[in-house]
Amino acid sequence: MSVTYPQYALSFPSEKEPAASLPTLELCRMPKLLLPLTDENGQPRTPLCELYDTVAPGQTLTDGARPLYAPVTGVFAAVQTIDDVEYMEIDALALAGEEPAPANVFTLSPDEIVAACKAAHVVDELDGADLADKLAAIAESDAALLVADAVDDQPFGSAGLATLRQFGAFCADGLMLAAKAAGIDDYHVLLRAETDTYKEIEATLPKGRLVRDRHDIYPHKVSKKGKPAATVGVQACLALYRACAFGEHHGFATVTVAGNAVSLPANVRLPFGTPLSEVFSLCGLVDEPDKYVLGDSFTGKAVDTDALPILPGVTCVLALKKEKSPAVHACIGCGRCAAVCHKHLLPYEIARRVENLQFTKLPSLSPADCDGCNACAVVCPANRPVADLVKQGIEESGRVLIGWGVHDYE
Repeated sequence: MSVTYPQYALSFPSEKEPAASLPTLELCRMPKLLLPLTDENGQPRTPLCELYDTVAPGQTLTDGARPLYAPVTGVFAAVQTIDDVEYMEIDALALAGEEPAPANVFTLSPDEIVAACKAAHVVDELDGADLADKLAAIAESDAALLVADAVDDQPFGSAGLATLRQFGAFCADGLMLAAKAAGIDDYHVLLRAETDTYKEIEATLPKGRLVRDRHDIYPHKVSKKGKPAATVGVQACLALYRACAFGEHHGFATVTVAGNAVSLPANVRLPFGTPLSEVFSLCGLVDEPDKYVLGDSFTGKAVDTDALPILPGVTCVLALKKEKSPAVHACIGCGRCAAVCHKHLLPYEIARRVENLQFTKLPSLSPADCDGCNACAVVCPANRPVADLVKQGIEESGRVLIGWGVHDYE
């Protein structure tokens, strides 16, 4: 296995400490969980239980193509609206019960592994995809290597590292199960960490399964003898192991809580649906945040309220206090956005075409190749929303503008 780096990539200062070095925290009280009654495609979900019903972990809570599942034992207490979105409020009664003896996962067939993965509704934190569907796609691909990616290559996040430190052996077993289900013989865990931390985690994993990424490059890539590697998240591997060993529903995540308004940056283990207010209450705030971010600073989504919940796919949340926003200027033609684009695009040129409504000239610039890493906007000295303009270019590519109106030729 080799870690490869794009010709064009971004290097940046890490903001991972002190969270990366501290033990993972647990919520000190049972929270009120919020689960959205609208799916990712904007389709409504209808509750399948009545108010004040008690629900069990893994229980189906709604109808729809992407239903909700209860992450913990709790009571359906209310429906509340936040920013025009309705949420089921679940009052958690128990975050964890007595753990039974694990089943022997090493005798499971690929079909049995996939069945357990589907029943547990495991979601990969790297991309928010259903892990069962992802493993099926990997099995059909030409991938020669499966990697459990714990690199955490954005500035603040260290949830992958924290997960390996706390559950390393289980993550390795889950990776073995994922590789078996995908029909891949070669599989490794990839970690970016200091030498002492790397050796500490290496000692908990099967010999030879951990590989070290030694360069602070964003975004990183993994390959095997020139062939692309398939990647899954370490938290997804952990959830897959627990699904196969205990029949456990995927209901928990480890999330990095950080930002300049946070008193004690840390990684926190919590159930899906936990509101931001709960995690910031646990870690404390030194100042009134100006905004909250669901995700890391490069690709996260800024929100104005801490009432929103943490859902599958989120591994980092930030609270940021007010800082003077630098002014946005016109493009100066420096080319830095192109220099860090690992897809070899010309972001500044795509942005110019979008701003000038020259949509028919966009296809030749291939904006659809953008994967949203946001490196172009991070390095822009003019503080322009380059990545957003490239995204708009994907939507507008090839569109023809026709102006209709009444002309007076008198």
